[in-house]
Amino acid sequence: MFDWLTESESTLTSANVQQAPGKFHLEKIQVDPIGYLNELALFFFAGSAILSVDMLVNLPIRNAFSRERILCDVAPHFEEVKLIYREDRPESVNMRMLRPQAKKLFAQCRSPFKALVLDLYRTSERPANETFACMRQTSSGSNLSIFPGRRT
Repeated sequence: MFDWLTESESTLTSANVQQAPGKFHLEKIQVDPIGYLNELALFFFAGSAILSVDMLVNLPIRNAFSRERILCDVAPHFEEVKLIYREDRPESVNMRMLRPQAKKLFAQCRSPFKALVLDLYRTSERPANETFACMRQTSSGSNLSIFPGRRT
């Protein structure tokens, strides 16, 4: 009936066997909190702030720029930060336990971007149509809006 079907023994070849993922280790690091937030931080910690649950945020490290952005802009908003190394190269950053100060910054933020983040989590809360209030202080002490041209 199935003339084309022939019986054979299954053999595994080296192409079918996946390599072991290599050795890896975690390094817990201390990151000092910061008193401002930007859109990058807002996007990645929104789940913890909106849902009031402890979410694990894992961000891959693709290059030196992504590592700097993660460690300078996002990680300072978390109590627990761990670098994940694979074959002695940083691969990603695990962050959890959102700091209370970050929750306050989120609540006070008036960024237009916050409306998008709230919509992603399907919340009924919408920011008021007020001027942009997420500010960052420069080294000279003056306020700098993350969105140029907007003032509080």
